[in-house]
Amino acid sequence: MPAVGCSQAQAQDQDQALERSMGALANALPNAPRGGTPVTVRPVQQSDVVLIQEMHTRLSKESLYYRYLAAHPPSPEDLQRLCFLDGGPGVAMVATVEEPQGQEKVVAMACYGVDPGDPTTAEPAVLVEDSYQGRGLGRRIGLAL
Repeated sequence: MPAVGCSQAQAQDQDQALERSMGALANALPNAPRGGTPVTVRPVQQSDVVLIQEMHTRLSKESLYYRYLAAHPPSPEDLQRLCFLDGGPGVAMVATVEEPQGQEKVVAMACYGVDPGDPTTAEPAVLVEDSYQGRGLGRRIGLAL
């Protein structure tokens, strides 16, 4: 829906300019947040669901509660819906680190789902593994959305 006083083409141009500037801002952030561990932020993939489940086992009850309003992790089915937003409009990202064995480990995730009743609004969510909190990773992955 175009902004008030804007044509559809002007609104699309504004959206594209905002996407470019947000992408540039996210890319300008250092690869290693405070703490020095290099982190990769990328869109979620089907194979990440297992890694995201593993991340949830490393979260404190407080982190789980602040994200889900429950002190237990979501079910695998719920995680699947969160990661892929039930096929609806939105974006889901993960932040990964490389373990010494060369395997990828998910340490944060962020997503937003667009409200089907009002496509101009969305609900964002960010979750960072406890041991990576306080390093700027939540901000970095949030900006990547």
